[in-house]
Amino acid sequence: MSAESFPISAARFALAIEDLPISSLHAKAAELRNSISHLQSSNSQLDAYNEELRADGKESDRDCTDAVRENEEVIGRMEERIGLLKKEVERRGLPWGDIEERRAEAREAERAMHEGREGAPDRQAGEDAIQDTQSEVPAAPGGTPRQTRQQRSGHLSDAELARRLAERMADDQEEEGLHL
Repeated sequence: MSAESFPISAARFALAIEDLPISSLHAKAAELRNSISHLQSSNSQLDAYNEELRADGKESDRDCTDAVRENEEVIGRMEERIGLLKKEVERRGLPWGDIEERRAEAREAERAMHEGREGAPDRQAGEDAIQDTQSEVPAAPGGTPRQTRQQRSGHLSDAELARRLAERMADDQEEEGLHL
């Protein structure tokens, strides 16, 4: 067994995801985005620590600087993998669902607001971005019911899922017997 492990190549990753269901591709993208978020947060903390050292007239911590550089490399690989996931979904003739990208942008805006970073959008802009991911789309010709963008993409909000579950449970109570 090797002392070091290496990530699989982009080509092997692309090959490995070819047979995965769409839901798994989106789940992997969400997992990667979450990891990226944690690495970015870690980098912010490491950079702040180095800034404090420099402000005190000390030299930056070399280990911190190296960790930030390594994290940036990992983030780059993760972003590349998200691009490969998007490419695979689109290869199957399906939309990638820019809602995920808007959600990621909304989360970043929210994080920036909480961290008080310069250039961060104001709170209303962040709330608008979050609301946009849940906005309704107009009814289609023929009067079909309105759906949220989440519903069209196959993702339901917690509230919508709870509502549908309550409806089904009410329907099941009218029928006799046990349904598994």
